[in-house]
Amino acid sequence: MNCPDDSILAYILCLVHELVCFAFGISCSFPAAAERSEIARFREATEAETATYYRQRRSGGGAEKATPLWTAAGGLSSSPTSSSSSFSSLFPTTSPSSSSSSSSEEDTLATSTSTSTFYSSNSHACDHCDSYVWHATACLATTALVLLGIATTLTMMKVVRSYSKKAERKSESSRGASQASSQQHQIQGGSSGAGAGGSQYYEEYHRGGGAGNGGVLTGNGNGYHHSLHSQQQQGGGQLMADNRHLSHAYQAHHGGGFSESSSYETREHFERKVQRVKKTRGERERSRSTRRDEVSEALHGSDATSARDALLQWARKVTAGYPRVNVNNFSSSWRDGLAFNAILHRYRPNIIDWNKISDESVSNRERLDNAFAAAEKEFGVSRLLDAEDVDTNNPDEKSIITYVSSLYNALPHLPELNRLQNVQDEYIEEAREWREWVERATQLVDDRLLSGTASELIYELQRFRDDDLPARDEQKRRLCLVYDHLEKSMRSTELFVIPRELSGLELQRAWNELLNAIERRFDVLERHRIQEGNSNDIISRLERGIGITNEKLDLILKRIEDVEARIDTSPPAAVERTVSEIVDDLNVLENPIAGFFEDVEELKTMQHPEANEYYRRVYGLHQRRTVYLDRLTNQILVRLGVRTDSLHKENQQRLENIRQTSFSRVEECIEWVRIRMEKLTTMEFLEDLETLEHMFEQHKLDNRDIQDFRQNVDECIARQAEVSAEDTYEYCELLRVLESEYQQLRDLSAGRMLDLDSLIAFVRAAQLELIWVSEREQIEVTRNWSDIKQLDLPMLTNYYKQLLHEMELREKQYNDVHNQGAALLNQGHPAVRVIEIYLKTMQTQWDWLLALSKCLEEHLRDALNLKSFMEEAADAEAFIEEQAIRLENNYNRTDFSLEEGERFLRELDETKDILNKYHQVLMALTERCATISPLWQRGERIPHPINVTALCDYADQNITIKAGDDVVLLDNSDLIKWTVRDLSGVEGQVPSVVFRIPPPDARLTAFLNRLLQQFEKLKKLWDKKHRTVRFNMVLNTMRTIQGWDLDTFNSIDPDQRDAIMKALNDDVNKLLSELDPNDPLALRLREELRKTNEHFWNLLNASQKPPEPDWASQYDQKMSELLRKLEEAWRRLNDAVGKPISQSPEELERVIHEHKRFEDALQALDGDVSNVKELFRQLPNPTPTQRVNHDRLNGLWDDLWDLSRMHVERIKVLESVLNGMVEVSDIVKQHEITLNSFDDLPAALDKLRGHHSQLLEINMVLKQQQTVIDQLNKNVALLRQHVARTRINEGHHPDVDVVEDEVQRLNVRWENVNSQIADRLQSVERALQLQMVYRSEYETEMTWLDSVEETINRLRKPDELKPEQYQHQLDTLINEYSHLQEHTQAIENVNKEGGRFIHEAKIFDAKLGQYSDAIAGIHGSDVRQLFRRTKPQPKNGAQIVTEELELLNRRFAQLSSLILERRNTLQVLIQNWKRQKQVSHHFPHKFWSPLPRPTLFTLSSGLSLSIALIV
Repeated sequence: MNCPDDSILAYILCLVHELVCFAFGISCSFPAAAERSEIARFREATEAETATYYRQRRSGGGAEKATPLWTAAGGLSSSPTSSSSSFSSLFPTTSPSSSSSSSSEEDTLATSTSTSTFYSSNSHACDHCDSYVWHATACLATTALVLLGIATTLTMMKVVRSYSKKAERKSESSRGASQASSQQHQIQGGSSGAGAGGSQYYEEYHRGGGAGNGGVLTGNGNGYHHSLHSQQQQGGGQLMADNRHLSHAYQAHHGGGFSESSSYETREHFERKVQRVKKTRGERERSRSTRRDEVSEALHGSDATSARDALLQWARKVTAGYPRVNVNNFSSSWRDGLAFNAILHRYRPNIIDWNKISDESVSNRERLDNAFAAAEKEFGVSRLLDAEDVDTNNPDEKSIITYVSSLYNALPHLPELNRLQNVQDEYIEEAREWREWVERATQLVDDRLLSGTASELIYELQRFRDDDLPARDEQKRRLCLVYDHLEKSMRSTELFVIPRELSGLELQRAWNELLNAIERRFDVLERHRIQEGNSNDIISRLERGIGITNEKLDLILKRIEDVEARIDTSPPAAVERTVSEIVDDLNVLENPIAGFFEDVEELKTMQHPEANEYYRRVYGLHQRRTVYLDRLTNQILVRLGVRTDSLHKENQQRLENIRQTSFSRVEECIEWVRIRMEKLTTMEFLEDLETLEHMFEQHKLDNRDIQDFRQNVDECIARQAEVSAEDTYEYCELLRVLESEYQQLRDLSAGRMLDLDSLIAFVRAAQLELIWVSEREQIEVTRNWSDIKQLDLPMLTNYYKQLLHEMELREKQYNDVHNQGAALLNQGHPAVRVIEIYLKTMQTQWDWLLALSKCLEEHLRDALNLKSFMEEAADAEAFIEEQAIRLENNYNRTDFSLEEGERFLRELDETKDILNKYHQVLMALTERCATISPLWQRGERIPHPINVTALCDYADQNITIKAGDDVVLLDNSDLIKWTVRDLSGVEGQVPSVVFRIPPPDARLTAFLNRLLQQFEKLKKLWDKKHRTVRFNMVLNTMRTIQGWDLDTFNSIDPDQRDAIMKALNDDVNKLLSELDPNDPLALRLREELRKTNEHFWNLLNASQKPPEPDWASQYDQKMSELLRKLEEAWRRLNDAVGKPISQSPEELERVIHEHKRFEDALQALDGDVSNVKELFRQLPNPTPTQRVNHDRLNGLWDDLWDLSRMHVERIKVLESVLNGMVEVSDIVKQHEITLNSFDDLPAALDKLRGHHSQLLEINMVLKQQQTVIDQLNKNVALLRQHVARTRINEGHHPDVDVVEDEVQRLNVRWENVNSQIADRLQSVERALQLQMVYRSEYETEMTWLDSVEETINRLRKPDELKPEQYQHQLDTLINEYSHLQEHTQAIENVNKEGGRFIHEAKIFDAKLGQYSDAIAGIHGSDVRQLFRRTKPQPKNGAQIVTEELELLNRRFAQLSSLILERRNTLQVLIQNWKRQKQVSHHFPHKFWSPLPRPTLFTLSSGLSLSIALIV
């Protein structure tokens, strides 16, 4: 809302005025109605803006997006806090709060609301005042109050501002986290490329969505840190401290929960993380801005080189971390398209499938098209390049720079992959915390020492599973989704650094282990709960029994004391009787006490915690009973002198029982200890880590049992009191042996615990190191060095350096693990064999990795040398081609001046110097070629064994090779493993990386030889051009001299003339000495020299002779006559050229003779032309007309011969075309006759194979004759060119069209012959396959039918059978008929295969007939007489197979009918025979004549009769 600057002051003035009026009860007219309405509108607008502002704040918008109330009004403050404070100074409805932003906002809103309410309640509509006094008083009071209010307001503003600053500093720590989180997670939506924070991916996956095409979620700003903080509060780091389900169980074992930190520490950790994210984000923004400024400044600067370098640096930075992408220039580095795709993947990973596009099977053009299409679709970058423009040997650098610049300008400021890297870092942190939580939970759940009842533990574990696991499961699911997205986007780049243990599969595995541990724990607790139910019954029984027994023993004790008290006064018999009764009562208690001992043993087996207490109580009962018996027998009865035999025997028997029980118990314990000792002593350690961990877990249980066995030892020690005095020594010896061996067992068990723990730690560390070595070994062993085009050599060079660096860093850790194992050996660890195996393996693998690094170095050196050689050789070849083209194009002129000739000679001399220098380069390449290994041969199968050199030592169980050995390579079909023979003759398979194929490289040698040949040709070309330039210079000089007339000759100084002629003769003679005497150039040079000398001497003689007669009239007369003849010859030649070309060899022969006569006549005019030219030279001062005629003569003469030569060339080409047409016509006709001489498709396999072989032979002949057809087509195209050259003003040539149409018809016939061969080959091959299947099945079924017929024919006729044999024959017939039914499907298959063959054969025969008709239509019906088909035509394959199928089906049907007929006959005979038996059984005395036997009928009559008889 835009208000004037003094609107607030007017507003306050109005309010103060109203207050004064209200206080004094004055009704005034100030302000006016319009002003009041304006103030009311201002108040309403202010309240509306206040409500809007706080609605925006509460709906998730930041404070910086909405304008504060009083700032928008242009008033007192610039922040909501200060405005609220100043407003409260006038109307103190509420006080500002600095505890949190939300409370401050609510207070400010409440203040605004209260203010509006106050205005509403105190505003009034004034009328005119009744008195002027009141008006004056009101004005004065208003002015005073306004001044007072302004002063108060300014003072309160200072106080509030100071208070606000202190409050902000005071609450900075509490508000910092939420404000930082809000700033960090502000979301900018849309698909235009506006970046969102990395946490948005977490937010998306938390809601179940995936990352879209640059779009992000809009929400309340809750990000990854907030969710992580809340999860930590819910249970992330305080599994047992915050979970009250398993807390006391864990505390009983460990003494408390395992909380990572208190809530204060968690908050501090969160705030530090927020500050770190803010700092990182700020630095990233600054670096991004700096980068954009630097690159943009360079790109828009005046220096093109700096702009290019800046753009190249940006491209290198963006493509860093992508394998096989090495941007070094703006030409070849972009050819494969990986750089374009890497840039787009960096900014939008979701539009480029890097894993797919970087595959080696994808071509360069496919990658380029993909990148250009994605850039145009997603960023609107115009497609300035085509894939064909970039996928060349030398792409245009300017075009690529222009496109990359446009791509740079269209891309967003922040690459999407950077945000994915932030997501990756956050993922690693959260996944590591999640995994630690799961591992601690798993360890706690597996702990067996949790205290409490089974029911309580089950309840707590159930609470833990129901309350805590769902949140962690949801977190795991979200983490897996994020990992899948990160892996899909970054997997094939070096930016993907998520450890393997934090992958989705590993997280799922850890989660499954926790779930399995929980299930196992539930099973154990359930069993304990059942045992607790049984133990409660036992305990209740023991409590009840022990109480009753104690009461009985107390009564017995009173009776014993009573007997002792009256032993001296009572009769001995009465005392003895009483003692006997007491002894009987004590003996009665022996069985219950023994039962108590059994119950206690059962409690011990259940591992009940109170078992030992109950044992002591039961043992106390046993001791009381024993003591009472001793007291009765050894004291009371002895005092009485009564020692009966029975009591004595009973006492002896009791002592013997006690002795046997005690001694046997001790011996059992000793035996148990010795068995455990033997088991631990003979413990076998294995190499497998999982087995060792299982052994460790099992031994922990055994060790716990050994520790618990102390109770049994203490029990044996306690039984010592029961042993008699004479057995005490022996029992003590056994106890000493037991204690000694038990202590040894405990020590040995503890030692085995340490041994297993240290061994597992060593094996785990060794396996990690071996896995690290194995991963690098796999990379080196499987690398293909045969094709350097597919190798990224700069990347491999960096990888080699990185590998050496990693090995150097890893060596200390590797040695530490090795020393750890050696220390175990020195300490006498029992697992000597396992440790030695791992130490040997580690040493072997490390040596092998060192050897592989050496191999990598050698192969990399070979590859780099090869690449460098190929680049230099390619440069040399390009240089040679460039120089050859330069020599060919620049030095072909013959009409140049002497100055130009001198310049040409200087340039040629400079070129000669360059060639001499380049010869040294070629020699250096030749020397290098002898040292380069043929890497290509590693990928191609060798035709014969060759020698290879071992780069390092290699040994296995079959073969041993030393570095430097020259072994024999037998087979390299497998790129990874080669079959070789070592120096001792042993063969084996060895990794190919070990060997180097020795130089030289045959291909490089051939390439270099070709290069040297090209260089020699270039030198010869230079010599030729050099001589040509010199030759033309001499010719031009001689022409100049020959062009001298007498006046010119006389005008030159005689000495100068002689010097010119002398120099000319010297140059000519020198040039002639370099040329072959028979060379046409030499001959011409001699002739021209002769003419020049002759002309010179003629001029010299003429200058000394008197004037000659007038030559002009003679010249004009002969010139006119000669021009007339030449024009007539030109007309005749044009007429001959313009005639249609000959269509037959005879016509061509006639044209050749006519043109020969024309050239002879033209040659006859050569003397006349020479005479006229000589006359022209003799003219002292030719007129312009004479000069024009002379020039016309020269041009016409040259045109005549040029056109004549072109006509001769056209005749030669036409002759080749006509002869080729005749030859091709004969070839095509012969093949057409041959194809129509084939018979119909036969059914016999040998004939089908014959057809197939004949067609293959014809096909081979066609391929050989294809060159004739191609040459004819080439000559026809050449003919049109020659005709067009000779007919300059004509654009259409019907005669050539006729020849081309005829050749086209021949091509069509030729293509028809080829298509016929191809179709027939396919048809014959299909028919051959069908016939083989059909013939096999047909013969099988026919053989089977013969066997069935033979079986049926061997059966006896029904008339010859006895009634008892009917059933057997009927069973045989039914069995055969069932076999027939089973073979119905086989018969159908034979018919199906035969039908397919018949169909194929009919199609073949029909096409054969169609082709025959087509050929007859071309050549006429008489051509059928040339067809060599068999007459008369035998049965074709379709007819033969049809007849065979009819025979098969007919035999099958007849056989089925015969079996059915005989079966029905036998069934009738069996029924009649059974009826006779029944009748004879009921009427034995009545004579019955046998029924007549049925006879065999035809199929229909037999079936009808059988059905009638059965009915």
